Amino acid sequence: MNTYGYEIAKPIIPKITKSQFSRLTAQKQLEYLRLFREQVAPKLEVFREHHDYKLASGGRGGSKSWGVASLLIQKLSSEKRFLLCCREVQNSIADSSKKILEETIIRLGKSNWEIKKETLENTATGSMIIFRGLFNMRAANSMKSLEGITDCWIEEAQCVSADSLKLLLPTIRKDGAEVWATWNSITPDDPIERLKTRKDAVFVKINFYDNPFVTQRLLDEMHADFVYNEDEAIHTWLGEYRKQGENCIMSRSGVLDAMSRIANKEGDYSIGVDCARFGADSSVFTMRKGMQVIKQESYRNTSMVELADKYEMFVDHKKDICTKYDGGGVGGGFGDILISRGYKNIIEVNFGEKAQDTDKYDSAASEMWFTFPLSEAGIPNDSELLTELSDRRYAYNHKTQKVVEKKEEYKKRHNGKSPDKADSLLLCFYEKHIKRPMLY
Repeated sequence: MNTYGYEIAKPIIPKITKSQFSRLTAQKQLEYLRLFREQVAPKLEVFREHHDYKLASGGRGGSKSWGVASLLIQKLSSEKRFLLCCREVQNSIADSSKKILEETIIRLGKSNWEIKKETLENTATGSMIIFRGLFNMRAANSMKSLEGITDCWIEEAQCVSADSLKLLLPTIRKDGAEVWATWNSITPDDPIERLKTRKDAVFVKINFYDNPFVTQRLLDEMHADFVYNEDEAIHTWLGEYRKQGENCIMSRSGVLDAMSRIANKEGDYSIGVDCARFGADSSVFTMRKGMQVIKQESYRNTSMVELADKYEMFVDHKKDICTKYDGGGVGGGFGDILISRGYKNIIEVNFGEKAQDTDKYDSAASEMWFTFPLSEAGIPNDSELLTELSDRRYAYNHKTQKVVEKKEEYKKRHNGKSPDKADSLLLCFYEKHIKRPMLY
């Protein structure tokens, strides 16, 4: 078992043999099973005590979410509590922690829980669990509706904006209320990091070696990641801050600011479409109104005809929204299909075509990256998009033009992952000047 020199933690309740188990009385057997199921990683046992803020950060395999879910279900099964599970963006209940909590209820054998479409409710204690996206609540000015919450679990907390925390935390003010947060830090400036300094905050750094139940399969996956890209694996598995490479076009802090911003929506709708067909890449639609991105959706393994069908649903069959699409490679036929269906204002952009300002940029792709209005735009709070935008690099050519690195180079550093969300976003904001014939 390759653990890179780390000693794997021992469980508090050790696993016993069948022979040892059979020698226990029936009552002792039930008690042993309960204690074995309800234990969490030893580092998380401190969360059984009351603290205003219970914070856990670290890499993959540390059992942060699994342990917190277990502790919360145990707590809500024994006393009446009102739990809010939240993250920055939750487009549907499928994006929430509802599934892991449902699985935890079953694994712990906790009765009296009703699993409903949008909530989880305990009929014996009166406890209830709800799920919300903070960005949408902030945009709708509905944070006040959270009053009465006794516990709050912030998931993927590295993505939560300072504005969301500023509005959320004052609503969690009942006596004995607790704020739980789990995350894998991106930078020391992540807003969630500030909670470590709060009065009565307990912080736990927990990684794979702190998890007594880590599997060999997970360790094999970790080993493969370290072999492929050690810097990224250190972040993913050891929970260290992600490094930003030299010559990156956009600063990480600037991207995070854009992700927490609710921008000006005055102006027309605009759409950017990055086209892919089959394989590892995704096709992505991005829609904005004014400077605010309204929605972004991704699709895998779709033909151009299928992609056109999805586009029609994405725009609700509105025929005149300005749409810029990647016409290079497999995307060439996408615009033709839309035009044949009566859609207007469909503009083809080829990333490799000439820039409009040829003094500064070697191509349209470079121009898109360097002219993107990062300080004004409001964009989705998405960890994949953060990586794609903040780790695209550039250089200068012999003409002193700025040149964005080739997509193939980016993909080499990211396990073959293409920056499809970023490309769609850039197309959405790119202003291509169309030469029109003069009228006399």
